[in-house]
Amino acid sequence: MRFRPELESIGKATAGFEVPEPVVEKLGGGGHPKVTATVNGFTFRTSIARMGAPAT
Repeated sequence: MRFRPELESIGKATAGFEVPEPVVEKLGGGGHPKVTATVNGFTFRTSIARMGAPAT
């Protein structure tokens, strides 16, 4: 699945991507699905988390 979000500033030194709930559901993996992201040609593996959700 490909998804092209826009990087958003969330404070002075913080930024993130908003991922709509239907996309999170399609990714599977519960509240922290594993994803591969590419930013400016640099690809890395990470996971996503819900904003305001407690860390597990």
